[in-house]
Amino acid sequence: MARAPAATGDSSSCGHDGFHTMMTRYERDSGLLVYCRTCDSCGALVGELGREPYRPSFDPRGCQGFTDLAREGRA
Repeated sequence: MARAPAATGDSSSCGHDGFHTMMTRYERDSGLLVYCRTCDSCGALVGELGREPYRPSFDPRGCQGFTDLAREGRA
């Protein structure tokens, strides 16, 4: 898979008419995933595609409950 060219950081002279990259940004304070589009040439944010509520949670057991059921033949 080809990589996007390195962004120059100068969006003032860019027409944003080349390739774009889709990316996801997490806004911790609001608990949102933000799906956006950036210009590969300059790195500028050129569009927001959507927002989705998301609050990560940690389960130290992981999927242990599912693997236990599978091992017992109940899954």
